[in-house]
Amino acid sequence: MELDVALIQEPEQLPTGFLWEEIARQEVVAAAPKDAEETEIKGLLAHYPYIRFNRTARVAPLIKRRLAKLGLTPLPVVELHPIEAIRSLVRLGFGVSILPSTGPKHDAEGLCHISIGEPPLYRRIGFFKRADMSRRRVAGIVQEAFKAAAA
Repeated sequence: MELDVALIQEPEQLPTGFLWEEIARQEVVAAAPKDAEETEIKGLLAHYPYIRFNRTARVAPLIKRRLAKLGLTPLPVVELHPIEAIRSLVRLGFGVSILPSTGPKHDAEGLCHISIGEPPLYRRIGFFKRADMSRRRVAGIVQEAFKAAAA
């Protein structure tokens, strides 16, 4: 199987013969129930159970480093992967989580987003392709469609 193009989080290392171009940034935030009184991550984690976003997800090391920088080592009560499943549990008041915000239309109902420190933490999403695909018209069309969808 051969990869021509993909939409992925920024790779730690770019393999030889491939290009990556950012098309969207998703801020990594603490997601809390809309009625949460705490306004900082430390208070949230002290008051609510921690729902960990899957530790094998590409964004997990970013989250782990930020928590360490803040001196926080929350103990998860559950670990899930689908972001929407986590959001559902948070909306219902079962806990808080730290995950990428995918935009207001997905996050507005029943959730409160709280910064997890400065500077803001972002998951960078981009168009990954073989270098020789950059001149092909179809790659440009697909890339523009992804950019439009991310906007």
